Amino acid sequence: MPTVVVVRLPSKPFDEEVIHAVEKGLNLLDFEPNYETVLIKPNLCSEKIAMITDRRIIYALARYFKNRNCN
Repeated sequence: MPTVVVVRLPSKPFDEEVIHAVEKGLNLLDFEPNYETVLIKPNLCSEKIAMITDRRIIYALARYFKNRNCN
């Protein structure tokens, strides 16, 4: 099982492309949550570009786990 997955996206991806890429990456890892509750910890240290987690990544992760009955 790979421990790192890289999914290529266009330089300015649309929201649905990001969601699809996150789901594809987690599926390539055969990742399934083992717990009912999942904590998503985004980077929120600065407003500078590339220093915070893109909101679309957080949304995609939340959607992925919600679809698997996690809180």
